[in-house]
This record gives sequence, structure tokens and C-alpha cells, in this order.
Amino acid sequence: MDIVAAAGEESSLSQLSLSGLFRSYWPAVCRLAAEYSPRDAEDLAQTTIYEATRDWGTAGQAFRGRSRGQFWTWIKKILRTNYLDARKHEQAKKREGQARAVSLDFSGLGDDAIANLIDQAKSTPSASASRREQMLAAIALLPAPQMEVARLYFLEDVTSTAIADRLEIADAEVEARLLKAVRNLKKHLPVE
Repeated sequence: MDIVAAAGEESSLSQLSLSGLFRSYWPAVCRLAAEYSPRDAEDLAQTTIYEATRDWGTAGQAFRGRSRGQFWTWIKKILRTNYLDARKHEQAKKREGQARAVSLDFSGLGDDAIANLIDQAKSTPSASASRREQMLAAIALLPAPQMEVARLYFLEDVTSTAIADRLEIADAEVEARLLKAVRNLKKHLPVE
């Protein structure tokens, strides 16, 4: 059967006949989407039907075939492209998440005095009031970009990811500022 005839003449395609055509393929698209990604099958199927409907009569991605087999092949191509795009997006988010999960290790910057002072400043308020004051005084001497990041990270215990979000800067920039801050703090804090 000619797909264009089933949907109506191309020049007089009504939205109703086009939606009826896609509605008849919905179960098959859902089954195929479940083969690709059982977890995201419905989203994948909806996106595929949406794009196929949107691209039906446009130049470029438009359906140009005449048979149901050609139509199904066109739908499968759209679905596969959507699946691959979703996978790329997931992998990019996963890589971004891994990059954000990098912990800051200051041990390679020399002696452990700075690390001990930071740990003491973060400990109970009564035991570390003087340490916290020393830390505040030293942080106040830092350049503004380092000071804000160091204050949030060391004194308010905000994660580097949260700092990046709050200051609207990249995680790598937060880490760079923290490393510079630690180097500068070593110059201003008493070593015990």
C-alpha cells in the first residue's frame, strides 16, 4: 500500500491523517525503543514520533519514500539517532560528574602544618576558636577571588562543586583558586 495514499495526498495531508498514521506505528516504535533502552523507552519513542511528525514535510529530513517499509526504515533511523544522541549526552554528563568528583589534595604542597590547621579550624568551635581566628585572619589577607573560595571551602565546609555553582565558575577554576590560596596561606599562618 502506498504510504502517501494511506495518509492522504501529500499536498492535502491533514493533521488528523498524519497523526493517525503515527498513532498506528506507536506500539512498534515503543517496542523498538525498549530494545535500545528499556529504562528510557517511552521518552525515546515520544521524541522519535515528535521529530518524525515535525520533519514530515520539511526539506532535509523529510520522508521521501512511498511504502510502509520505507516509512518504518525512516522511523527506525530517527529512533537510532535519538538513542545515540541520548547516550552521548549521558556519557558527557557522566564525565562531567567524574571531573566534579575530584577531591582536592593539598598534601603535595609541602609540610602538613597547613592541613592540620585546616582540620583544627573545622573541628569543634570550643577547641579551635583561636585556630579559626588565625585562619580567618590569614584568609582575609588573600586576594579577593582566593579569599571567597577559601572561606567557603575551609571555614563553611562547602564542596568545590557547590562553590562553583554558587560563584558561577568552573570546577577547575575553584580548584586552581584553592591551590593558590593554600600556597598563600602557608606564608601567613604560623607553623607549629
